[in-house]
Amino acid sequence: MALMHEIPKGVKVLLPEVAAKKRWVEEQLLGVFTRWGFQEVVTPTFEFFDAIAPGLGSEWRDKTFTMIDRESGNLLVLRPDITPQIARFASTLLKDRPRPLRLCYASSVFRYVEPQAGRAREFFQAGVELLGLDSPEADAEMIAMAVEGLMAVGLDDFHLSVSDIDFFSGVLEELGVSAAVEVEIRQAVQRRDRSALEESSRREKLEARQTGLLLELPGLVGSGREVLDKVLPLVGTPRCRAALETLSRILKFVDAYGVSDHITVDLCEIRGFDYYTGMVFEGFTPHLGYEICGGGRYDRLLEKFGAPAPATGFAIDVERVLLALERQGDLALPSGADVLLIEFRSRKGEAVRVARNLRGCGLRVARDIIRRDLEGSVAYARTFQIPWAVILGGNGVSEGLAKVVEVARGVESSVEISRLAEFLQERMGRSSS
Repeated sequence: MALMHEIPKGVKVLLPEVAAKKRWVEEQLLGVFTRWGFQEVVTPTFEFFDAIAPGLGSEWRDKTFTMIDRESGNLLVLRPDITPQIARFASTLLKDRPRPLRLCYASSVFRYVEPQAGRAREFFQAGVELLGLDSPEADAEMIAMAVEGLMAVGLDDFHLSVSDIDFFSGVLEELGVSAAVEVEIRQAVQRRDRSALEESSRREKLEARQTGLLLELPGLVGSGREVLDKVLPLVGTPRCRAALETLSRILKFVDAYGVSDHITVDLCEIRGFDYYTGMVFEGFTPHLGYEICGGGRYDRLLEKFGAPAPATGFAIDVERVLLALERQGDLALPSGADVLLIEFRSRKGEAVRVARNLRGCGLRVARDIIRRDLEGSVAYARTFQIPWAVILGGNGVSEGLAKVVEVARGVESSVEISRLAEFLQERMGRSSS
């Protein structure tokens, strides 16, 4: 019986006010995605493990929730990532559709991680996948959409750190060190540990030019032009130069979208080194100490499902965005209704008709069908931040009229029932302007 009051570690119940905020954020993000021509898809909550395993890196395979299918005996997995699911059905169910495919989603994912602030074992993402386009303009579109999405939910202070995995691969190629040392250097670069890089250089007896490039990496952060101008003289391999040229073209398109003020180039940003193949980015806000979104180009994923194709995309962490907005102090508590309809007449059919008419005009209406006095009903509306109370019958309310109360200010108006919808829409439009 004790378990009746417990839930598993890493999940939580979203009470009405939090659920409403989550839904609102998802709606804003999906609104941005669909305005850019993306179509929503809904993927299965669980799948056969072997069906999506080709698209799961070792990082996620060890962090999945699995169970046995009772019918087949096969291993099932709760989706740890949505991108491999989309890659799989794009390579099968949608293989004959013209490219590019523009797909978006808002769903939960499940990972066996240690719960902490901003990360649970079930969390919510909204994202996009652009499949079938290999161009800097496609990557720039992902960056611009991520910025527009974060702006749409009201986040006022954030930036995206943009890099290119292929550039760093070219650096490792230029250094010519062993695979073990590559991992060591990669970890030191991610930590921006200049001392560790110096130690690697001494131990591997790197040339002066190679050492100079290696030690410059932690400082390659800033505006696009500034960083590119600084790094170009340091690199010699065609791979590095090609990656920097691609990054330069991406940034020009980003500038054309008018979102460059939110962009920083950080060539130490090498998240998902074994997964991404080109441009990568992460989004940050000073309100949190961890990323709120991330994405990039992953041209090798679809070939694992038998249909090679270029691809790029990103995901926004909905709960982290909510946490950032809460700390920013700008996310108002949404109500579940616009109007609380309070009735003191015995003819219940009239209240039902009024409620139906108001709902038909796009208003959210809750009927107060519990017996209590007017003060109690208005107090209820105030508690749940329902902005308007409409009273039918009772003292001082004549036949054919309704009393309308603006709950926050206590201002009362007498309105003909036939004009209720018009009156409320006019007042609500005025109060939101």
